[in-house]
Amino acid sequence: MLNYFFLNAISFKIINTSLKKCLFALSLFTTALLYSQDDFTYLPPKFQNLSLKDGLSNLAIHSICQDNLGYIWIGTARGLNRYDGISFKHYYYNDDENSLFHDNIIELHKAPNGDIFCRTSSGINIYSIEKEKLIKKKSIVSWHKSFTNYDSVVYSTKQSKGLYQYNTDHKQIKQVENFPKNDLIDELLSEEMTGIWGKSINNQFIINYNPKTSDYKKYFLPDSDTLIVGGTLSLIQKHLIITTNTNISIFNIEKEQFEDLHENYGGLVAIQNQQLVL
Repeated sequence: MLNYFFLNAISFKIINTSLKKCLFALSLFTTALLYSQDDFTYLPPKFQNLSLKDGLSNLAIHSICQDNLGYIWIGTARGLNRYDGISFKHYYYNDDENSLFHDNIIELHKAPNGDIFCRTSSGINIYSIEKEKLIKKKSIVSWHKSFTNYDSVVYSTKQSKGLYQYNTDHKQIKQVENFPKNDLIDELLSEEMTGIWGKSINNQFIINYNPKTSDYKKYFLPDSDTLIVGGTLSLIQKHLIITTNTNISIFNIEKEQFEDLHENYGGLVAIQNQQLVL
């Protein structure tokens, strides 16, 4: 009889201390399935807490993703971890070309071909699933952030403004020429029909860029926090949810307009499973 463990969900909790540091507690929610030639026996799901004693390189977890082979990739303040459900494999910085630019992992992103983009404090690495090794792509002078996939292409923003895409043929990250080079965008996401959406870093506007048509549109938020950076951008049921330190805005993609949160969503109960519960 063989044991097969399937990952159903991942959750991690951020605990702020008085020193404004973060401690991340990681839990993996797994389902065990016992397989024999005759039948499948289902076991109830359970939480498994993973810590330093289990092999996790650091408790400050910044990003998590799962590759096409089922491995869980965990980016921490001290190294990249690959978890197979039993043990961890670690990746750290050193001087060779097949190591991390830096041990501090900021963001992980799975490309359409299954490769893992790894943004560190000093540059971008790509883990090639086919070659099973890390590749150094860009140093800190070309610091990219906020990756998204659209039409089998990886796009990213950059601290020095503009939109960039990864060319799989030349294995290079290049600037999108017909995208405005003066707009500083973060929090990218993609929508099948309309293309790429992003939020300005100062929460003043959102943008829509369609790579297929090169159309570019800009929509200014009704209540702009022009002096506040940060915030989030999410997509739920053809609606963009834009959050800042002081406001929540909803943008209807199909109508291309902002909607009054209190008037249209006064009965909003919760957001569950990517659905608005009214």
